[in-house]
Amino acid sequence: MRQTVAAGCPRPAARPRQQLAPALLLLPLLLPAALSASLRRALLDSSASGVGGIHSSGSTTLVSDRLPSIFFGPDGTHLATSNATARSTLRAQLDVLLDSVDAHFGGLLERAHELHEPTAAALLQELLLLHPSANATKASEALPARLSATLSPPDLAHWAERAGERLASLPPHLSYPVVRRLVTAVVVRAWLDGGAKPFSAADETAVRGLFVQLYSLHRRGAVHRGIMDYQHVSKSGGTSWCHAAQINGCTTQKFDKFHVCAIKAFQDKVRWIDGNAHARLTGGPPTRWALHGTLRNGSAPGCEERGQAMREGKWSYYSNEYTLTGGEKSFRAVELCSKQFVTAILFRNPVKRLVSHLRFVLLHYSRFMKQQAEEEAQQAQQAAQQAAAQQGAQQGAQAADFHKTYSKADAAFWHAVAPAITDNYFTRTLLGEAAWHAEVGTLTDSEHLPAARLVLMQYDMVVPLEAPASLTSRLLGFGAGWPISYTQVHDKDMSVLQAYFNFDPVPHLPDQAHLDHLAADQAIDMKLYELAVLIGQLDYLVYDTAAAAGAVPWAGMPTGPPAASKEEGGNPPIDRSLACGLLRGPGGAWDPTRQQAAAGTAAGGGRKRRRRQRAGMAGGATANPVKRLVSHLRFVLLHYSRFMKQQAEEEAQQAQQAAQQAAAQQGFRGSERVFGSFKCLGCGRSWMSGNSWANKGQKCQRCNIMVYPYDQLLNPLQQGASTMALRSAAAVLPGVAPCASRPRPLASTAPLRRPCLAGGSPCPALGAAVVAPAPLPRSSRRVSVLVAAKRRGGGGGSGQGLTPYQGPKRVFGSFKCPDCTRKWLSAFSWADKGQECQRCGTMVYPYEQRPLKKRETPEGEEGVGEGEGAVDDPEVAKLLAKIDSLKPHPEELCQKCQELGYPCTELGARVRVSRAFGAFMP
Repeated sequence: MRQTVAAGCPRPAARPRQQLAPALLLLPLLLPAALSASLRRALLDSSASGVGGIHSSGSTTLVSDRLPSIFFGPDGTHLATSNATARSTLRAQLDVLLDSVDAHFGGLLERAHELHEPTAAALLQELLLLHPSANATKASEALPARLSATLSPPDLAHWAERAGERLASLPPHLSYPVVRRLVTAVVVRAWLDGGAKPFSAADETAVRGLFVQLYSLHRRGAVHRGIMDYQHVSKSGGTSWCHAAQINGCTTQKFDKFHVCAIKAFQDKVRWIDGNAHARLTGGPPTRWALHGTLRNGSAPGCEERGQAMREGKWSYYSNEYTLTGGEKSFRAVELCSKQFVTAILFRNPVKRLVSHLRFVLLHYSRFMKQQAEEEAQQAQQAAQQAAAQQGAQQGAQAADFHKTYSKADAAFWHAVAPAITDNYFTRTLLGEAAWHAEVGTLTDSEHLPAARLVLMQYDMVVPLEAPASLTSRLLGFGAGWPISYTQVHDKDMSVLQAYFNFDPVPHLPDQAHLDHLAADQAIDMKLYELAVLIGQLDYLVYDTAAAAGAVPWAGMPTGPPAASKEEGGNPPIDRSLACGLLRGPGGAWDPTRQQAAAGTAAGGGRKRRRRQRAGMAGGATANPVKRLVSHLRFVLLHYSRFMKQQAEEEAQQAQQAAQQAAAQQGFRGSERVFGSFKCLGCGRSWMSGNSWANKGQKCQRCNIMVYPYDQLLNPLQQGASTMALRSAAAVLPGVAPCASRPRPLASTAPLRRPCLAGGSPCPALGAAVVAPAPLPRSSRRVSVLVAAKRRGGGGGSGQGLTPYQGPKRVFGSFKCPDCTRKWLSAFSWADKGQECQRCGTMVYPYEQRPLKKRETPEGEEGVGEGEGAVDDPEVAKLLAKIDSLKPHPEELCQKCQELGYPCTELGARVRVSRAFGAFMP
């Protein structure tokens, strides 16, 4: 239904004096239309100052004079007047933009914050649909007609005055980018419908005043929020944008050399590659960026939590290189954080972005997969050394060959391993996680495209990457108050990367037919790109008109291009005095000089107030004592709250440690070494140790806190038991259910298991039984006595052929780690059993094994046993003879043991326990 305005529509009454006061600053723009065109042009020219640090080529032209060059290019005047096709194309694009709000009123998107604002919704009803005055106290219902179906206002000047009145009533917490672009689109459409001819004097004056007011709304909303949320779409200039934020004095959690600018807690990591598809199609394990299909966890912050975190950190900028929040289950619930942040996005031609992304992945995956292959080859060599007799036994995952998989891969391969990259990346970025991880080909023009258009319309700043530098500089200069644009920053030059890695990814791209197929798959993104270009042109029209009228983003903003710095790699130096332009915290709270801008005070009044303050300080005057006192009390309360909390936590921890130590002192009081159970109060880690004494604690390996045992157990073991038998016996505790593990030899090198014996029940893993506990005279603890265990697997070994020796007995083994070349000897070696290298954790099998020799023990000297308990190395025997069974192992002996390649804790533990418990052995 097409609607028009009645010709006799009455003009509104004169505005009150307080509404006209701000317009006095724009007096040259509001002169009567009766002035001659030449005089009006002269007045407008005299008010133009070229401010903002960015040169405006159209600062001396009227609004209608700059429209052709903005929308039709350098030869725009000729195209606008003589090319009907060009005009109809632009008008169709404007109609698409006007109809973007249908996604909100039709229920396709649930969280378009700006359109939920009642005054903004009423403005759409009254001004754009040309209805009678709407109720501005509640949100309007669905629009009765599409905005594109309405005719242009016949009296543009009168319509602009009405729009200005309604815009003045909008609250200050938003910049209203949707309203700004809709209103500007109506003006441009009216110019097209008028034959692309210049505006009349009255229309020109009213439109220019309207555009200045639209920019004032944007600047007010940007200062009110004071923090930027930049949507970093991969391979679209986001690295340079982040670096520009650093150069313009913004703050974030970390500015690293890669300029990602992400907040770690926000979980915005890239998810480019499907790891499962990579493994399935290449036969190799996944490598970098393989998080496709992985959502943010339940603790990931939403918009409100992100805003709180940024305010607490006093960070004025961050980047999100993943997707928007709120759309985990459906794109309908996606939320752009426009209430908390000034939102920005850099939009690149989707096909160019796709090719750039493919080149980037190919460049890095060529070396990642090469590294994987080299590591696999090294591991295969180690396995061959450890299992020379077991041919073909090592069949683990092998690294894939880049040249047989990714190089020259077809479109189907890329759709499988990189779904989001190759299927409308921008749309997935704007619509949340449900759309991001959707299957290739499931995004539709009927739902996802209109929803993505409205999300894009809500961004405060939309910058087309391919736009001229003058346009992008104006958008950043007036949109964020940044005098330095990302176009002046040079990061991640692909040619530099190719030269550095000596690899050109272009020959490895898909052939032209498959590239064309992938390009055709970006149809939804290409339609979004057309809208992004139009949004950039409309915003530039508003900002450039405001600049011509003398508006500035902030007082004192530098002019002229900055000098490049050799120390910064040819980029402009970091200028912290810029303080991120308009983005200086909510309401300018992080910069006192910006508070007046947040309150909307005049520049002259602010200067006078600062002069009075400086004069008062020079004359010895001080601040208001009451305000100073309240401020000081707030400061003390803020910091003392956390200081005293830290003190309380430290005292509680010390009290817990003291109580734990006291409990330990009340427990075992003997002089023997016992088995202790430990639990760290700091990190919650639990462990058991066979090196525990009365009134002795151990440091937690995780948080380095001294921990005392909450339980100690005195366990007798058979004399001459192996180290693994000692560990297994340490796990024998009363009241624990029997373990259901598979049988394994007593001397197995498998990891230590949890307690696996219950009263009177045999343990299949140890081959031991528990007898009734008996009290000891030196301890009130219960003691579980192990009977002698028979070793399984005897009679010729297991037949695996992994070790030189294949008999059933314990032998002496020589080991050499193929990974770190560490060498050691061990008297605890069996057939087909390896040991883990204590330096690098590699499982190593002995390259030589020899029988243990019995040695004679001089009369009167304690030995270490014979047979399996004997040690034939004279140096080790000397060390073992020096060990005192009632004291911890001396540190100097530990060093000697390490020099000999023996684990002193195992050898010393075995000797001390056999001596300590020898009196209780059957």
